[in-house]
Amino acid sequence: MERGTPQLLRQVDAEWLGLKHEDDDGSESWRFHELGQECTERFVVVDEDNRAVAAWLDHDRLVSGNAYRLDRFKIRPDMQRRGLGRFVFGLIGLRAQELRAERVVFQPMPASEAFYREKIGATDCSDWKGGEGLPNTTASGPRRMNGEACRVA
Repeated sequence: MERGTPQLLRQVDAEWLGLKHEDDDGSESWRFHELGQECTERFVVVDEDNRAVAAWLDHDRLVSGNAYRLDRFKIRPDMQRRGLGRFVFGLIGLRAQELRAERVVFQPMPASEAFYREKIGATDCSDWKGGEGLPNTTASGPRRMNGEACRVA
């Protein structure tokens, strides 16, 4: 896991351009370098060949008192559905704990809702209505993971 420098985020955009998973739901248009300019925290997970395999963007300020706000999260499209998402979400949970957050809040893309619910135990979030500047992505609303779920993700 590395800090998402502007150069590394440009690498994500260049390497992922044209890669699309069969059930991608709109996140293929995300440009991490541009989106990252609005975020205070940017992370990229690289593999042993120095390829970007996952990226996430967020704000280091806590929302709703004790929640880490995850703005964007994506696994490299040609590596999705291989178990990497659960591992990276565990890293996100560790980062949230470093900031003394008790939970992670986020707005999942529609095609990803089952992953968050079934694989990492995300539940409905009733006290956070979503982040400004984030797409209203689901009819069911924002999700959350509590501290215990973050530890075992």
